[in-house]
Amino acid sequence: MPPSTCWSVTASLTLQWQVNISALFQSSCAVATMAEVLSCACAGISVSQLASLFSLHRKLLISREERPSSMLKGAVDSLSSFFKAFSSLTINPSHLNILTELPPNLKIMLLQHSEDGSELYGAFYEMTKTNQKGKTTQVTGTLACSKVAKVSVCPQALLALRELTQTFGQETSYALYKEAGWHKAEGRLEVFEEHQIFDHKTSAEEMLAARFREIVQDMEDYLNPLLTQFDFSCLRPQDASLPVPEMTKTKDKDEKGSSVKAPAEQGEYVVLLADQKLLELPLEALSILHEEGVCSVSRDFSLQLLHSRLNRQEPEKGTDGTSLSVRMNEILETHSQHSTKLWEGFMGSKQTPSLFQMQQLLLCRCSAFIYLGMEPFTANIPPAKLAPMNLSECRMALLFDLVQNHASVHRQSNTDVYKSAEQLDLEKPLKTAMLLSMGGVGCVVLNQWHSSFHQNTHNMASVLDNLLRARHTSGQVIHALRRKDSFSDTKSKGHRIRSSAPR
Repeated sequence: MPPSTCWSVTASLTLQWQVNISALFQSSCAVATMAEVLSCACAGISVSQLASLFSLHRKLLISREERPSSMLKGAVDSLSSFFKAFSSLTINPSHLNILTELPPNLKIMLLQHSEDGSELYGAFYEMTKTNQKGKTTQVTGTLACSKVAKVSVCPQALLALRELTQTFGQETSYALYKEAGWHKAEGRLEVFEEHQIFDHKTSAEEMLAARFREIVQDMEDYLNPLLTQFDFSCLRPQDASLPVPEMTKTKDKDEKGSSVKAPAEQGEYVVLLADQKLLELPLEALSILHEEGVCSVSRDFSLQLLHSRLNRQEPEKGTDGTSLSVRMNEILETHSQHSTKLWEGFMGSKQTPSLFQMQQLLLCRCSAFIYLGMEPFTANIPPAKLAPMNLSECRMALLFDLVQNHASVHRQSNTDVYKSAEQLDLEKPLKTAMLLSMGGVGCVVLNQWHSSFHQNTHNMASVLDNLLRARHTSGQVIHALRRKDSFSDTKSKGHRIRSSAPR
C-alpha cells in the first residue's frame, strides 16, 4: 500500500475515533448528571417507591463485594421495569450506531469540554455526500460527521461568561419585580399587565438589552476559535439545482395521496448537543444559527438522549393546562378546532389542582401538556414526585412559568424558606428539563429566565398557533419566536432546551 494511502486511512480512522469518543463522552457526562439529579430528587426514601429502591441500589453498589450479586441485579431489574427515569442512566450498547437511526435531514452540532475544561471539542453531523466521477454530488440518506475540531480554552473565561449569564437572569428578575411594584394594587395589576404596550422601551429594558448583547458577544468570542474551523455553508439558502435525497422524494409521493398537506420544507433543522456548562448560555443566539437557511434550532443533552426522543411512536396531540384562567381559556378556545380531543385541565384559583390530580393528568390523559402559571412548574409537582413518573406518552411539555411580580415573589418566598439548596437547584429550568426528559417527555419548551404575564401569554398563543394551525415543528416554532422578538426584547428570550429533533 502506498504511504499516502496509508496516511489517508490512518487519518480517517483517527477522525472517526475522535468523533465516537466525543459523542460517547458527552452521553456519559449527561448520564452522570442525570444520576445526580435523580439522586437529589429521591433524597428522602419515604417520598416514593423509586426513592426507596434508588437508595437501596446505591447502598448495594457501595457494598457489592459484601452482598450477593443477585440482590443488586434484583434492584436494577425492579428499577428498570417500573421507572422510566432509571432506564436513562445507562449507555446504549449500540451507541456507535445511533447516527444511522436518526433523521438524515438534521444538522447536528456537538460541543463538549474535556473533563478539566481546558479543551473544547466540536463535531458537525450532516447527511453524507458522495462525489461521483464527473457528476454532481449525490446525497445519501444517513448522517455522518463531516468535521471534528478541538481548541484550547480558558476555564476562567467560561466561568466568567456563566456568571455574567446568571447575573443577567437576576437583573431580569429584579427589573420585572420593580416594574410590578409600580402597580401594587392587586386589582390594577392584572389589567395593567394585560394591556401594557411593550414597544415602549424603559431604561431598564434598554440596559438589559445591552447586557444581553454583551453576553452574546462574549459567547461568540469564546466559541469562535472552534466554530470558525467548520464549514456552515449548508445553513445558508441553497440553490434549487441541488440534489434532493431519495427519502425526500419518496415522502413527497406519499403525501400526494394524502388529503392533509404537511408544511413544505423551509430550511435546515439544527440540533445543538452541548455539555452542562454551555447549556446555561443562550446558544440559540449564535450568529451562525440566524442564517436565512435555518428554519429550526433545538438543543439536547447528548446524542443518546436525542436518539431516545426520536425513536418512539408519534401519539396524537392533546393539551392540558393550569392557572391564569381567563387568558388560558381564550387561547384554548381559539385553537380548540385544531385538536383531536377536548381540552382538559384545571384553570383558576378556585380549581387549583391537588398534587394527585396533577399526577393523574400527566400519567393518564395527555400526549402533550401546557403549564401557564406564576410559580415554577416544579412548585406544583415537586421533583421527588415527578422523578418516578413514566411520561413516555407525553410528546411535548410547554411550560410558561417564572412570572415575576409581587404576588408570585411573595408566594414563592413563603415556600422556598422550607427547601434546601439542593431542592431549589432542582427547580431551575435546566434540571426541570432533565427530569422531564428522564421521564420520557419527547420535547420540553420553557423559559431560561423570568418573564412577565403578558409575555408568557403572548408566547403561548404564538406557539400554539404555529403548532396547531400552521402545523410547524416545535423547533421551527421556537426559532421563529426568537427571530421575531430579536435580541432587543430580552424578557422574551425563551430557552428551547428540549426541542428534540423537528418532526
